[in-house]
Amino acid sequence: MKGWQKVATTDPERLRKWFTGVYSKAGVAVVTGPESGVWVLDVDPAAGGTNVLTQLVTEHGPLPKGPRVDTGTNGFHLYFRNPEGLHVATTKNVAGSGLDVRGTGGQVLAPPTEHAWDDCKLCADPEVECVGLDYRWHREPNGDLPDAPEWLLDLVVPARTELPLDQTLPLGEPNDSDVGRREHQPLSRPNTPPEPSAAAEMTATYDWHLLLGSDGWTRAGSESNGDTHWTRPGKDPKQGMSAILHEPEGPFVNYSTNAPELCQDWARSSRGDGWAYSIFGYIAATRHRGDRSGAARHWREEANRELAEDWARSAGGVSGGPAYPPSPLDSKEGHGEGPPDLAWAHLVEWDEFWLQDHSSQEWAVWPLIPAGRAVALFAPAKAGKSTVVLSAVAEAATGRKVLGTWETEPVSVLYLDYEMAEADVWERLQELGYGPEVDMSHLHYSLLPSIFPLDTREGAAQIVALAKHVSAQVVVIDTFSRAVHGSENDADTTRDFYRYTGMALKGEGIGVLRTDHSGKVVEQGQRGSSAKNDDVDVVWSLNRTESGVQIDRTHSRVTWVPETIKIDHVEHDDGTVAYRLAEGRQWPVGTSDLADLLTRLEVPLKASGREAARILREAGEKASNEKVRTAQQWREAHAQEEWLQPRPEPRPGSDKGLL
Repeated sequence: MKGWQKVATTDPERLRKWFTGVYSKAGVAVVTGPESGVWVLDVDPAAGGTNVLTQLVTEHGPLPKGPRVDTGTNGFHLYFRNPEGLHVATTKNVAGSGLDVRGTGGQVLAPPTEHAWDDCKLCADPEVECVGLDYRWHREPNGDLPDAPEWLLDLVVPARTELPLDQTLPLGEPNDSDVGRREHQPLSRPNTPPEPSAAAEMTATYDWHLLLGSDGWTRAGSESNGDTHWTRPGKDPKQGMSAILHEPEGPFVNYSTNAPELCQDWARSSRGDGWAYSIFGYIAATRHRGDRSGAARHWREEANRELAEDWARSAGGVSGGPAYPPSPLDSKEGHGEGPPDLAWAHLVEWDEFWLQDHSSQEWAVWPLIPAGRAVALFAPAKAGKSTVVLSAVAEAATGRKVLGTWETEPVSVLYLDYEMAEADVWERLQELGYGPEVDMSHLHYSLLPSIFPLDTREGAAQIVALAKHVSAQVVVIDTFSRAVHGSENDADTTRDFYRYTGMALKGEGIGVLRTDHSGKVVEQGQRGSSAKNDDVDVVWSLNRTESGVQIDRTHSRVTWVPETIKIDHVEHDDGTVAYRLAEGRQWPVGTSDLADLLTRLEVPLKASGREAARILREAGEKASNEKVRTAQQWREAHAQEEWLQPRPEPRPGSDKGLL
């Protein structure tokens, strides 16, 4: 709308005409500055705005709780009342990158505006992920807008004179600074970021979910505004929550007297119904018996050195990875003197190496997941990738005919679901024909797991331990972007995932399939960094068709996986649905002839590719290892389905030169 600065209005009738007339498909923008009495702090986490704001809040004190909007590019807007007689400047990068101000002469988009896909610079940049979310209220307006604290106004009002150095402002709890609670704090000079304190450094370094998970807290649900509930160590989440985490920055409020280390007098909330902690306060309470001075001193002098030594010992000399304060549940045992444990190196034992058959084509879940291999499957939103994957692995875990082909022995599957609620899983499995009468004991379904991110050393240790505990042959990660801490635009995130989790599972011979979203242009592959193609053996692209889905191989290190898998969506009379291969398996030319020859030579169905090739050579025949492996699979598949009918005995010598 041209001239928005002059025509902006609060008149209901005028607004009604706009949004039912020529502007019926338009979004909503709020003018900022003295005209509207509103100014907005625009925080862009991708540019570092969250870290800048965290440092400011830790240095000066908390912000008042007012309206907050989550923006279309994964940031957020904080609304404040425009100060009377002052002009808040519309400025970029206030006090640091990613922290912008919308004041005099500015505007901000507001709910329920949809993200402008066509005009978005982020969407147009192939190197940048744009999540494309709509603008939505994280915290709706409730009464008058809050006033910004004096220290924040000092930064955003350029005409404001600097206060005398002896003028001070009170600091509030629970955002404790590094040494006890200080009653007064001098104002920083405008546009000068404060020197990071121990509390600020901890806030920038640690993640609430990682800390709570390492201490044995379990996520027990969430509220409509995104805040999460947590259950204390030793208590079943079904018995209720013990604390609430005000996402994403905190505070963490404990309500349980059965967590005595988190019942510090100095953390008592203003209402007296709990104990509220910043990250710094939480670490001081759980690691230093509430001694905040000691926590700050330990952080400065000892923490980093001790963490590095602990990680080096626990990883057999491998350094690196994020440093988190040792959990009070951790044990220091096992670091004694003696020869080093080199199992982590996976050194090849050559005497055993040459005795093993490396030529066989093994499948964990045919035709999607080869045994012991890493697979990525991506698709556009709402294409049905999760349902297709769940259908296939559930059939494999229950010993059913996978995609309608043939039955196998049940496969142990560990499924990590980071998206659905329990009711959603129940509905989806019911639709696929499962119920209490089906043995689901081989499908180990981890619903909204509160584990460390899988691009960290801690997350890798947890997932490998869990996979080994359930004897998993396959691990499904649905979806990748929710299972990692780093940005999926960052190649280092994928490399860290492979370094810690991918390699560890592969070393255990466990197959992995991770689902992901495609980019804005499906043909350009997975959303985010191109490094996602580098750490896997197979990359599948799934797209809807009129009859179901089609899965195409876009990248592969193995030659024997199908290039295209066509799957039909089948609806049964009882209301259940199934996914079935549309045309059966497409076998290479000559496969059936070679399979017939192997049958006549009485090669066992379960013989490895190496054994079958040896029998062929002894009979004077030749075939590549790949053809022999494929023929063995053909024989096993057709024998199970009874597709292979008895054939007349061939004339003597007719099989010579067959290949």
